[in-house]
Parts: sequence; C-alpha cells; structure tokens
Amino acid sequence: MVEEAKQNDQPQAEKKGKEPTSAMVKTILKFILGIVFVVVGILLAVYWWTNLWNLIKGCAGLFLVLVGLITIAIAKD
Repeated sequence: MVEEAKQNDQPQAEKKGKEPTSAMVKTILKFILGIVFVVVGILLAVYWWTNLWNLIKGCAGLFLVLVGLITIAIAKD
C-alpha cells in the first residue's frame, strides 16, 4: 500500500514541475490583459466623460424607481 502511494506521488511530482511554468505564464498574461482593459477603460471614460455623465443622469430615475420597489417589497414582509 505504501509502494502504491509512492508510485502515485511520482507522476504528480513530474506534473508539478511542468504546470507552474505554464500556469505562471497564463497568470501573467491574464494580469497584463487586465491592466490593458483597466487603462483603456479609464481613457475611454475620460474621453467620453460628457456622454457618460448624461448616461448616469438618465439612469438615476430608473435606479430610484427600482430602489423604491425593492424597499416596498421588503416592507411587505
């Protein structure tokens, strides 16, 4: 039984040597992609600030209606 456990551990040790490299590369690529999305998002928000502000103002009324409906639903319970 101990021998079986040792045999099962060996393939995992070999996999561990290869996986962190590919996993690390994938993590680094995801991190870089995330940074790119954040930077582009900030630039677009600054560039289209007036349109974004109009959108926020336009959604404020609908948001307050939704908050009111949720408050009424909670008050009924």
